[in-house]
Amino acid sequence: MKRTIALICVVLLIAAVFSGCASPAANPAATDAPAATKAPEATKAPATQAPAATEAPAATEAPEATPEPEPDSPYHFAKGNFKADADGMPLEKYTYELPLTTTDEEISCWTTLYTPQWLETEYEDSPYPIELEKITGVHIAYNVVSSATRSDNFSVMLAADELPDVMSQANYFYNGDFRKGITEEGYFVNLYDWREYIPNYLYEVNKSPEDEGLQNSVYLQNDLIGCFYCLRDRAYVQNGVFVRGDWIDQLGLDPDMFKTWQGIYDGLMAFKTQIPTATYPCILFTTLESGGYHWDCFDTYCYTGSSMMMLVDENGQVFGANTTYRDKELMTEINRWFMDGIFDPMWMSFDTMTAAGYMDRWVGDQIGYSVQSTSTGIEQEIILDTPGAQMLPMPDPVLYEGQILHVGTNDSRLYYGSAAVSAKCENIPLALTWIDWRYSEEGSDFCTMGVEGYGFEYNEKGEKRVSEFVRGNPLYVYSMHILLYALDSMVDPGLDKNYQHYWYDGGDRIIETYDTFAAYKKAGFDGSFLLPRSLKLTDDERSASSTLGAELGTYISENYLAFVDGSKPLSEWDSYVKGLEEIGLNDYLAIYQGAYERVK
Repeated sequence: MKRTIALICVVLLIAAVFSGCASPAANPAATDAPAATKAPEATKAPATQAPAATEAPAATEAPEATPEPEPDSPYHFAKGNFKADADGMPLEKYTYELPLTTTDEEISCWTTLYTPQWLETEYEDSPYPIELEKITGVHIAYNVVSSATRSDNFSVMLAADELPDVMSQANYFYNGDFRKGITEEGYFVNLYDWREYIPNYLYEVNKSPEDEGLQNSVYLQNDLIGCFYCLRDRAYVQNGVFVRGDWIDQLGLDPDMFKTWQGIYDGLMAFKTQIPTATYPCILFTTLESGGYHWDCFDTYCYTGSSMMMLVDENGQVFGANTTYRDKELMTEINRWFMDGIFDPMWMSFDTMTAAGYMDRWVGDQIGYSVQSTSTGIEQEIILDTPGAQMLPMPDPVLYEGQILHVGTNDSRLYYGSAAVSAKCENIPLALTWIDWRYSEEGSDFCTMGVEGYGFEYNEKGEKRVSEFVRGNPLYVYSMHILLYALDSMVDPGLDKNYQHYWYDGGDRIIETYDTFAAYKKAGFDGSFLLPRSLKLTDDERSASSTLGAELGTYISENYLAFVDGSKPLSEWDSYVKGLEEIGLNDYLAIYQGAYERVK
């Protein structure tokens, strides 16, 4: 049974890999090189550069707006009915009168499900969309496309200029600068121009000016907003490092040893030599590391992708990851771990946690140290072969006690889901209002926990608790199952109140883990090597860097990883760097250095 559960848990573990690259806006690399694919990955940051959070419209006090009476209107829009500043930005949350409409109009919505097989009926006939329509009065025609074919489906619709009214994650699938898809191609509406209809979304965005990832994803320019994004009610550390606490107890080890790089090495060697199942106690993926930006104590990214990750050092000099002496030091350690048998020799076959053989290794108690999404790290204890298995959250490793990490990811309220509205939508205000309701207090409560009897139930004290329906089937991973009976935050927009997902017996441990990771982050990370989110390339710079960045990324992917297992000896490091320079590394760095000088 555990093996069966494990195979189904792979969907949840996809989120761990994605979120191992943090949230969609958490990728701090400032590069305009094209992504290798257009699939919606948690690692993927918005495709366009944008102004800093401080450039978002300021919420200056203005007189209360005068309502625009529409006694015969079948709509309950927010326009004219909320306090706004001189730029039309809301100064308060708005409570909608329901239903939002009494017309029979239909809004089309293009979206996907990651586990449609867990529904006993078509999505539009399931409890959440039925209740959503009953509450809002908005009739929705869902076009639920397979997650595997969404990219191709999007391209076909775009080529035919036949886009549905609401398109989940359109910005991820649009091939090119999404700004131009709004301003030049005219495929999508500029939400900024319709801000009188979306007060709750803009209020939630503007109340977090310090959240650069959020601000720069939403505001493509001062007066250009392309998408509704799924937001969480607060910034959370989406993922972190977990170690097998039961193994630490079994071997009598000190948990604190797993805080430093050398201590982790010593602990993993103890696992390898004293835990019979731990043949290779740490996973390594083809992108390096075990799930995202957490082995960054060498002041560079322990990560390889389709383009070079850019950083800036303490002297204000821009540099690219996988190219410097820092990366040589890191690779020297990765090679040492590999040669000493900490990593599986089959590591190049593990591109993600869905790779063949990975789950067998995980469920079989081989892996003792890995990066997981915060909730997954606790929830998956039940699928391991060892009764009483415990995943212990640990801080990101440091080279020495007291080291402050300069590289990593900044926390953001931005989550995975998003949606754009088609410019051809026949009732844009209604489509906008239907989405904006999800960010209201009433709407976000409903979206987070869904329908009574499915997403939640009341206990004997009258308190909301996560229902047995979404948690009770051992073959369905709860954190994915709930997405079918409440807001699908992996795909669609809305305001998600994260802690409410753990209102069940034992869920307080996951909440505690979120808080633990937040405390670790606050104490040991300053992000000072991250390029400012406000860094923006000119059109000429973007054009020049795009081709050059792709060539450099290809060279890195073909050569850098060869240092891991020694197929390319570290004695050839200088030759490797020279190859980068011959391609144009210095020209590429100069482009970003100039852009950095403009905003530092």
